[in-house]
Amino acid sequence: MSTPPEPGVTALSESDIASLATAWVRYWKAPDGLAEKESLFWISGKERDLVSDSPADGWRRHDPAFASLLGGVWRNAMSEAVGSRVQAVRNRGGWDGEP
Repeated sequence: MSTPPEPGVTALSESDIASLATAWVRYWKAPDGLAEKESLFWISGKERDLVSDSPADGWRRHDPAFASLLGGVWRNAMSEAVGSRVQAVRNRGGWDGEP
């Protein structure tokens, strides 16, 4: 379930969010230099906007596939607050030999 958007931000339907997620995964799985990857470059800006404007929609905490995808995310330079949110929803199963 989505939270109400911030003023001036259009709410996304579940279908819209699923379409964005599919495009995001296709973008990151496409090999560099292919036309498909270039045609999906727009998703990086949408991702940034979505997570900034509507974090509850950007962080799909109830989606097992997304939780598994987050399992491979390294903290690196992300803030403590964001790193804690990632750790709270990720699933490490299947990453780095984790069961």
